Amino acid sequence: MMSSVYSQTASNNDCIVPCSALKNALKLKVEYDYCYNQLKIVRDSISLLDSINCQQDTIILNKNKEIILLENNVTQIKKIAAEHEERGNFYKSEVDKQKRLKNIAIGGGILSVILSILFL
Repeated sequence: MMSSVYSQTASNNDCIVPCSALKNALKLKVEYDYCYNQLKIVRDSISLLDSINCQQDTIILNKNKEIILLENNVTQIKKIAAEHEERGNFYKSEVDKQKRLKNIAIGGGILSVILSILFL
């Protein structure tokens, strides 16, 4: 077995640290720094994703409002179309009524002329 003296180095402060412990500490420090940097990147990414989610929520809300407005417009247009159809049907029935009255008047006029010729 090796003596612990061979695996130790002297520092300026007369502090003796085993090489394997120093090596492990340096590895741990590098891993810590790497993890810390990764954590900062992840936090920044989360912050950006939260911002994107907020913007997308705003867009969705605006689109929902737009959809509601368009549905209201469609309803209004359907009401107007129904009113125009009712008005058109009314005018058609009035035209038919006037044509019948005209034909009755013409028939009555012809009948009265024929009767007046026969009885005079």
